[in-house]
Amino acid sequence: GRIKSFIVHHEGKNKLISQFKKRFYYGMSGEQYLRKHPKEGLIQANIIFRPAYLRNWKSLLRHPILTIGMFTLRFSELTAFASGMLYARVINKQRNN
Repeated sequence: GRIKSFIVHHEGKNKLISQFKKRFYYGMSGEQYLRKHPKEGLIQANIIFRPAYLRNWKSLLRHPILTIGMFTLRFSELTAFASGMLYARVINKQRNN
């Protein structure tokens, strides 16, 4: 759902490595999540064509350095999530053998 209120989302000091670790951890159970919520998973994995980016395209153009940083972070999160999924598959395969 959507609300009309404005929300400030502040996660403190984000560091690329801490975000990577968190997404890797999430990725380890990502296959189960994607099986249970396939539509939501695909929406969340879309790092380019998100409605919020399209709604705020002027802000993204006004702040090119922040925009590049944001896409770098999102790409790294997606890479970490996929790496976590791959790692979980390898570990599960080893346990089953």
